Amino acid sequence: MGVKISISLTDEHACLAEDAGASGDYASSSEVIREALRDWRSKRLLGRRPPRDLPCLLNR
Repeated sequence: MGVKISISLTDEHACLAEDAGASGDYASSSEVIREALRDWRSKRLLGRRPPRDLPCLLNR
């Protein structure tokens, strides 16, 4: 089950997420944010930072 959190986005980022969700490319703007976080995590794990710097991933 997912965890609900509240985040603040710039107007530009909010518009991008809403447009991607409305276009049908994603189920919702939340899915856009989830994909962005998955991409960010992949980049971090592929050499930018070792996993020990990401304790929330180690506890799962």
